[in-house]
Order: sequence, then structure tokens, then C-alpha cells
Amino acid sequence: SHTYTSAGTNSVQLIVSNPDGIYTNTQTGAVVVTPLTVPAAGFSVSPASGTAPLDVTFTDTSTGTITNRFWDFGDGFTTNTTAATVVHTYGAAGTSTVQLIVSGPAGASTNTQVAAVTVTDLAVPVAGFSVSPASGTAPLAVTFTDTSTGTITNRFWDFGDGFTTNTTATTVAHTYTVTGTS
Repeated sequence: SHTYTSAGTNSVQLIVSNPDGIYTNTQTGAVVVTPLTVPAAGFSVSPASGTAPLDVTFTDTSTGTITNRFWDFGDGFTTNTTAATVVHTYGAAGTSTVQLIVSGPAGASTNTQVAAVTVTDLAVPVAGFSVSPASGTAPLAVTFTDTSTGTITNRFWDFGDGFTTNTTATTVAHTYTVTGTS
């Protein structure tokens, strides 16, 4: 066992002997030692924005010889890891400055990205819709258009004549076959 302390290409020679003589074997370029490089910290963020709770993937894009990564996610949470990719969940709205410190045998480096992640709360929906036409003779085909605001994942329409529909569509059509007000 031998420890090489500097970078370079090394030839290794083995000399053996016995009562019949001395024998030599040389292997040119048998051991190549690469230099340690000082880390240069860098990372990518995906996605950089969204609604809470938001899972964000951080990928270390640093260069150099790296043995450890310390992440500060900017929301009071940190992690110390050797993994090049980490996922962090942001549970509340806000803008976070994220910092990565990479370290290795040749030193350490820090990368700070101001406002790297922006998290918003889901907007409370406020229901609203328009009707066209609003009156006419039966059978009357009516188009309903959702004008609601906020974060909406589903729409339940009750047409007032005993018919309903459940949909994600923003526009629906319904035909009224009986005279009356709905």
C-alpha cells in the first residue's frame, strides 16, 4: 500500500528475487493521480414558484471535489448531506433565499440565490357566472360561463330545473324544455 501525495502519472516497478536471480517488472503510467480541485458552488431549482405545499427539487451543479453539501432552504429548515439532489417541501407562502455550501478536501464554496423560491397560498374561490341568453321560449338552449376567481378545481352546476352537472369545464350548455323561471 502506498499513498500518493501529489498529482501526476506514476510508473511502478516491482523487483523480485530468488536463488536463481533478480527479476523486474515495470508498468509505465500504472497510477494516475488527479489533483484535488477547489469546489465552486452552484445549484438549480425546480420549480421556482407555486402554491403551498410546494415540493422543490434542488440539484447541485457545483464543480470541484465535493464531499459534503449543506443546504439552507430559507424557511428555517436546513440539511447536511452528501446527496447531489434534494427535495424540500415549502409549507407556507413566502419568498425564500436559498444557500448551498459545498466542501471538500481542497476547501469550501458558497452559492446564495436571493428569492430563489416563491410560494403562494391557494386563492379562496369566489363563485360567479354569466348566462346567455337569460330568457326566451322553450326549448331554450342556455350557455353558462364560469366567471369565478381564485383557485378552482371543480364546478358543480344546479340548473334549477332538476338537472345538475359536475365538471371542470368553465363553460357548460343546458337546454330548458319546460316554461318557468330557474
